[in-house]
Amino acid sequence: MDLAVGDLKAGACATCGKKPVKVEYCSKTDPVTKAVDRARIRYECPSCAASAEIEGDFKHAEDCKKKSGPLKKVCSRSGHPPHAAPVR
Repeated sequence: MDLAVGDLKAGACATCGKKPVKVEYCSKTDPVTKAVDRARIRYECPSCAASAEIEGDFKHAEDCKKKSGPLKKVCSRSGHPPHAAPVR
């Protein structure tokens, strides 16, 4: 859920009381309708297939051999690498 400044109460969500967390989105614009389609980015380990929506919450499987390797960003809707926004 996207939060606006008016949705926050003393720096926290008025509904649940937790501090908001920034997340990355994958966005793609339909060339015909110009509608923007957004999906959250998931972080996955290519070795153990563990995943998390927030990079700080990510935990490898116990038997993962590549714990120090980089995580792979994946679009949560398509399962592929995220769409890149066009540079203007």
